[in-house]
Amino acid sequence: MKFTVFLYIFFLVCPLLFCDSNPKNNPEAPKPLDVPQPVVSPIYEETARFLAGKPLNESSALYKITENDSYKKYAAELSENWKKFQSPNLDKMRFWWKSHATKKSEKNILYPFSGPDIMNVLTFFPDGDTYTMFGLEPSGAIPDPYNMDEKQIDSGFNNIRRSLNSILRVNFFRTKSMAVDLGTASFNSIAGLVMLFLSKEGYTISDMRKIAIDGEGSLTVFEGAWKNPVHGIEISFRKGGGKLQILRYFSVNVANQNLETNSPNFIPYLAKGNPYCTFIKSASYLMHNEAGFSQIRSAILNFSSSIVQDDSGIPLRCFLPEEWDVALHGVYYKPIGLFANLTQPDLRKAMKEKSTGVLPFSYGYHFGKEQSNLLVAEKR
Repeated sequence: MKFTVFLYIFFLVCPLLFCDSNPKNNPEAPKPLDVPQPVVSPIYEETARFLAGKPLNESSALYKITENDSYKKYAAELSENWKKFQSPNLDKMRFWWKSHATKKSEKNILYPFSGPDIMNVLTFFPDGDTYTMFGLEPSGAIPDPYNMDEKQIDSGFNNIRRSLNSILRVNFFRTKSMAVDLGTASFNSIAGLVMLFLSKEGYTISDMRKIAIDGEGSLTVFEGAWKNPVHGIEISFRKGGGKLQILRYFSVNVANQNLETNSPNFIPYLAKGNPYCTFIKSASYLMHNEAGFSQIRSAILNFSSSIVQDDSGIPLRCFLPEEWDVALHGVYYKPIGLFANLTQPDLRKAMKEKSTGVLPFSYGYHFGKEQSNLLVAEKR
């Protein structure tokens, strides 16, 4: 009887001991779903290694497939292309950022219009607690090679090859082909590619689940698209013996009209996680559109303590001198042809006068040697 009473008191009091009654910049304490437990799910980690072409234990149900010639060819191609194109660029970014990093380092990282590009944001901000990413593309199904035959698996690998054709060579997904290159039910979904990227960068995956944002702007479980207009995927991961980190990708249209009519809960959700370090790359110049994307642009400016971006993000004119300290790096002349009408003469002038010099890596649409640019803004 005494032991039963002890357990009752323990479970009644324990949550109070670990509850922060005054969360920073967040008057509403997060729901339990916001703080997932470090669950170890070997299936997700094994699937990520499988997609990334990494060796599996002989006890794995997928091991036999990894011994096939077609899989060995896929793994060798992926490894060669990663070492040739992606890894050197990320290494250059990492080294350069050590000398140019922002003074403020938030634990919540925001990456608008991201697609599955987790590896670039982790290169700049590897120590975040949460990474909130969003884009128009659906997160897709969590890959399940255990219930696929060999033909389906080979088809999935071919889809990955096609999807990675751009990102490995130019370090961004081409805007016009994004809908074609990213699948919704195969290995090359947002979920599948994020798993692959995390594994290639040495992270292990602990857990995955489908999530959504409810009508109150809070995180919840996914109950179907018609009930949850803003939904996506959550991945728990870590590197080595490091802390558990959370990636949440949401499929959402952040055009003004859609936010007002279909997703009014999204910006309130973002508000609960501020302040952010915000990372923007290859964002299709959407936030240059005053009428179309001003709400998400204002939210990012309001919720961020620092912003790292190329010229496709927020226009220079929006960084008011009395509010932001801005550092410029690289070169800027004009946008690529697809966005040629969105040239920023003020940025061209400022970059010419104040740039710290050319960037030794590829970033954004200007992926040629010594053609990229970065704007690093810190809120005063």
